[in-house]
Amino acid sequence: MALIQMTGDEGWWSRTITFGDQIFSARCPKCARFVRVDETAKVWTERAGVAEPNATCAKHGRVETPFLDWAVI
Repeated sequence: MALIQMTGDEGWWSRTITFGDQIFSARCPKCARFVRVDETAKVWTERAGVAEPNATCAKHGRVETPFLDWAVI
C-alpha cells in the first residue's frame, strides 16, 4: 500500500481521476453523483483499488472511488 499524489485536473467536468498509475471514477459508487476527491489517497500497489475512503459525496459522506483502469505511461 502506498500514499499516492493525485495528478491531472479535477473539476466539475471530470469523470475520472488518477492516483499514480491507477484511474478511478470521480463519482459516488452509491448514487453516481460527482464527488470531491482528496489530494492524496492510499492505494493498493499489488492490486487495484483504494485502501480507504478517498472522496466526499454530498449525500453519502466519505466514499471510496471505484477503480476503472491502469494508466498507460
